[in-house]
Amino acid sequence: MLVTNWGKARESLIQVSSINDFLSEKADTVINNVPAPFMNRDGFNVSQEEWNKINRAKTDVLNSLECIIDLYESMGIANESCAGIDVKIPKCDEFTEYVEYLKKLDFIFTKCPFLNIGEEKLKFQNVDVGSNWLTFVVTAVGAAVGGSYLLNNLAAFVDKAIIVRSHYLTMKAQERQLEREERNDNDRKIIMDFIKQTYKDSVDASIKDLESSTKYEVQNKDGDEYNRIQKSLEDMGEMVEKGLEIYSTIDSPREAKALFEPLEMKYLKAIETLALTDKEE
Repeated sequence: MLVTNWGKARESLIQVSSINDFLSEKADTVINNVPAPFMNRDGFNVSQEEWNKINRAKTDVLNSLECIIDLYESMGIANESCAGIDVKIPKCDEFTEYVEYLKKLDFIFTKCPFLNIGEEKLKFQNVDVGSNWLTFVVTAVGAAVGGSYLLNNLAAFVDKAIIVRSHYLTMKAQERQLEREERNDNDRKIIMDFIKQTYKDSVDASIKDLESSTKYEVQNKDGDEYNRIQKSLEDMGEMVEKGLEIYSTIDSPREAKALFEPLEMKYLKAIETLALTDKEE
């Protein structure tokens, strides 16, 4: 009996497994029922008994995902349209690490000037029990393009944070390389100053781009406000690298969903992909 489209299904199951412990156990059951020699193949032959185990586990995952989608849709119908985001905290081995992520998010959301323009604010709403998902809603939503100027600014901010992170990692790699080289102190200082200035120039460019896109001019380019922006960009970039994810909430306006893909789309894509995995006699 030939099983088809397993490659894409396996990728979806791995993504589903990362959402929460409940789905992780079910997704792992499907994967573990596939014989090890066939794990990385797109199609393979199994016995009827082996297919029955795979199919039962797959159906269990599909039913669970569909129940979650139904719950999301019922919540969307019950509530007025409200812009917001779901944030997944990176996996933590220690509680102190989890708290540190929360502190960094709080600093970014409350202290970064680009995310605190006008009346709109990100307000914590809830945490998804049994997972690392936090939900924030936008208060005092204005009539901006994209449904919320705060979410527009956040999307631009995250893009720049990723760019700044890339330049930061390049700077650190160059510093390590310089430490391994045999140079006199004066040459070493000149090169180190150049490396640091290059990084600062990249941060300055990102901040200038954010000033343009958010229509907010940084008031103190050599002091506290600039430092808060740089820290926010660096912290967000580091967290994204470690696995932080941001999605729009189910009941966000359509324009907001164009900025951050809704979390339920992750479920829907998994359902569509898993449904393709079937047997051929």
